[in-house]
Amino acid sequence: LMYNGNYDEALDQINKTLEIDHSFRTGIEVKGWIYYLMGDLESSISAFLKYHKMVNDPLKGITGLGFAYARAGKTDKAEDCLRKLDERKKKEKDIFLNMDYLVIYTGLKNFDKAFYHLEETLKEGGGIFFVKTHPVLKDMRDDSRFDKMMKDYKIN
Repeated sequence: LMYNGNYDEALDQINKTLEIDHSFRTGIEVKGWIYYLMGDLESSISAFLKYHKMVNDPLKGITGLGFAYARAGKTDKAEDCLRKLDERKKKEKDIFLNMDYLVIYTGLKNFDKAFYHLEETLKEGGGIFFVKTHPVLKDMRDDSRFDKMMKDYKIN
């Protein structure tokens, strides 16, 4: 529903799901994206803060939050999320966080860095469905570099 632009219906459905299980973390995260797409940045940030708290690790569950902060003009808070990703990368040497960086840099509209992390994500062999379909990455997909990169990596 969210991917098809049916945000009211998506929100209604996720609320019904959360009535059944209020601790369903993914539901809270999706709610954050829906609120963002509906233009309600404060509710989006609140949902992502709740999700982050539920993850119970200061370095995890911050990608959506960083994106929402960036789009709300809270650049310092978005950059703090990037610093937390850097810290996590230092602690967990084998973790792949390029998709997380890509999302936050897209939120900041720093497309040069977003495309760098897109290429790294493609080299890792993951995330292409999310990148090609998630509504919050539309700005990135509208950039001419996106189609070129998809062709370079032979992705339809």
